[in-house]
Amino acid sequence: MLTEHQVTPIGQETSQKVKFFKRNPCCSFQDNLNAAHFRRGRRIHGLQLPLHPLQLIGWVALVSFGLGTFLVLIPALSTPVQQPLFGLLSGLYVVHGISHIAALLLDPSDSELRKQSVDRIVPEFDRTKHAHVIENGRCHLCNIATSSSRTKHCSVCNKCVGKFDHHYNNGHIHQQMSYLHFAILTWYNFIIEIRKYRLSVTP
Repeated sequence: MLTEHQVTPIGQETSQKVKFFKRNPCCSFQDNLNAAHFRRGRRIHGLQLPLHPLQLIGWVALVSFGLGTFLVLIPALSTPVQQPLFGLLSGLYVVHGISHIAALLLDPSDSELRKQSVDRIVPEFDRTKHAHVIENGRCHLCNIATSSSRTKHCSVCNKCVGKFDHHYNNGHIHQQMSYLHFAILTWYNFIIEIRKYRLSVTP
């Protein structure tokens, strides 16, 4: 018979798995914004730890689609089409790879912030003193006069970002996973149809 100390509350195991990604220094959803070790400095580039789980999923998907395309999809097509398609898709993958690496390594910080030292400690926001992080064109955390009205302080990157769009929150993660699932199924069905076509035209 289980005692009080042996009973595992419902959902505790799931909660511990979620905490792994929230507290892991190498891979995190980066939504534990109150954790001190996540709030000391600003993120400089996309390869800086902790990585987001969606980054890892995206890299795995990119490699998987690449291997599937060049090892399964192209060989399944007729011979005259294989060489041009191989050249075209290889070029697209190279362009994507260069663009992807550039996007990872470039710092989207506000131009005024890039003039400061990268190891500067970013203070905690005190809501008793200010209603907003940026007021009258000045960021109270980065201690800069923003260069544009589109500059916003990103709570995940912990810095002012010029032409800020947004980071995906947990609600958008489900949408991205659904899209990835749809893309995988579409690619898989396409391969099956090509196989069926080759079998039907083979004498």
